[in-house]
Amino acid sequence: MSTKKREVIWGGRIMGAKVRAETAREEAKKAVRAANRAEAEGVVGPHGRLWRASAAKPNDRPMPERLPLQDKGEHAVGRYSTAA
Repeated sequence: MSTKKREVIWGGRIMGAKVRAETAREEAKKAVRAANRAEAEGVVGPHGRLWRASAAKPNDRPMPERLPLQDKGEHAVGRYSTAA
């Protein structure tokens, strides 16, 4: 009495797994190329020249005066309490 060999039993599944793995590798390569292309488009300006960020400019404008959050000497809890 003979039995089927492993190649016969599992051959189709192994071949299918190999095909799916190759397809996944190709899709990953395409995704990497698309990401690189998108990154390169972010570096190229609208006129086809390379775009580079300028140096950060200091903000020397004076800060506006801030309003106090509460009156001095009064606590927020006692401010709205009713006299009993």
